Amino acid sequence: MANNSSKKGSLSNEVEAYLLRKHGSYSLGRLERVFSIVHNDPFKAKAEILRSIESNLSKYNREAVGSKISAIDLSELDSENFPNEFLKWSWKRRPFSLTRKDYKTILQSVKESLFIKGENPSSPVYKFVNDYNFKLSKKHKGEKHFNDCSFFTDASQHIAYGKVVNVQYKPISEKLISIYNKGKSQKERENGIYKPTLYNRSLSITLYVLLDGTYQKSHPVMRYDSSPFNHHNTYYYGDKRRGVYGEVAISPHFHFQNADDDLLCLKKSINSDKVVRWKTGRCNAIDCPHLIDYLLEIDRKPAEEIDRLCKIGDDFNMPFIYFKQRNQYLSVPIKKILKGFMESENKSGNLSGEDREFIAEMMSNFNELYSQSELAIEPTENKIFTKLIKAINFLQYLYDRRKVTTNVRQLEILSNIEIEIADKVFNEIAGIEKSNIQKVNMQTDAKNNSHGEKTDDAFKE
Repeated sequence: MANNSSKKGSLSNEVEAYLLRKHGSYSLGRLERVFSIVHNDPFKAKAEILRSIESNLSKYNREAVGSKISAIDLSELDSENFPNEFLKWSWKRRPFSLTRKDYKTILQSVKESLFIKGENPSSPVYKFVNDYNFKLSKKHKGEKHFNDCSFFTDASQHIAYGKVVNVQYKPISEKLISIYNKGKSQKERENGIYKPTLYNRSLSITLYVLLDGTYQKSHPVMRYDSSPFNHHNTYYYGDKRRGVYGEVAISPHFHFQNADDDLLCLKKSINSDKVVRWKTGRCNAIDCPHLIDYLLEIDRKPAEEIDRLCKIGDDFNMPFIYFKQRNQYLSVPIKKILKGFMESENKSGNLSGEDREFIAEMMSNFNELYSQSELAIEPTENKIFTKLIKAINFLQYLYDRRKVTTNVRQLEILSNIEIEIADKVFNEIAGIEKSNIQKVNMQTDAKNNSHGEKTDDAFKE
């Protein structure tokens, strides 16, 4: 009995060391080996590791494990101040561990807009008119943050969601910024944030599930990241995602939270003040090229194979096989989004002739590259991801184009178009239904197009 107790104690210590780790893959490999030696079976070892991490987590947050997503109270959402409270991030360091069943429900959940007082859902996202200011700590000095916050519900499942689009510009060198600003106008100084030699730009779009319908128990379930940094994935023995996601996800990429990663990607730190701090919402990522390959693969599969995969839950923690099973066509209309962007910029008096020429040249270049790729010759019959694939490919193009662009105005245009395209791609993947205002706009556009409206060839889809 003493030996078993001692063994359990040493394994608990190994988990504690793992949670405080500095190197992901190596630390998980060591943990896997230690537990596998005891259990003589890597899969039994994994189950024990997950239980042990849950136990460690429960010591700091008793509500963290077994949280229910089906208990909803919308009363506190009916407040103009709710987004401000949500974005105080008071819940950000409180990790939760959901079940596989929870995540499967979330993946297939249809999320309808829940308008908060003061929200303007018809404005383009890149304008950030729904921006909610929150106080930055001293370590974020000099950073520029813009965000858009919106909320959704799944009435049939009684689940509430929050979505945050956030753009952060982090100074590379205050000295370089000071030198750049000398002699510049106020507008030129403001636009300096788009220069990659002055600021690191990070765009994230995150969907949170509001456990019990309250922002105080928010948990990230999906994220789009576009930053200067790649993501190095961490896999446990036999994880089939390794062949789908790859070892490294270049930028931009998508994160799909899941029950295993809730625990295996969890990290904590204990500073000199002895306070335990958790890094939450960590999980593996899939980049645009890997995601396109996966979408092509499942779009080619026959219906009976898709039914089989859905039955056994072989979804790689992503919702796409369920879209395929329902034959639900996913569309991100690049042309319409670009036209809306140009109309918005024109109304604001920001769209010059040079801007129009740049956007037309950019789209002509993208279309030419796309037409020369293997994606262009992929059969489209009985396929549901064709337009989504093109939009994801366009996101990668926009990111790569920004890396070789030096003109500040062009960088601003590329950044804002990426925000708009990424938001629409995110909504399609996340199952977020279009608002009534968006539906009205779509009907109006369809009516205009039916009257013979001509479209520039550069914007053809």
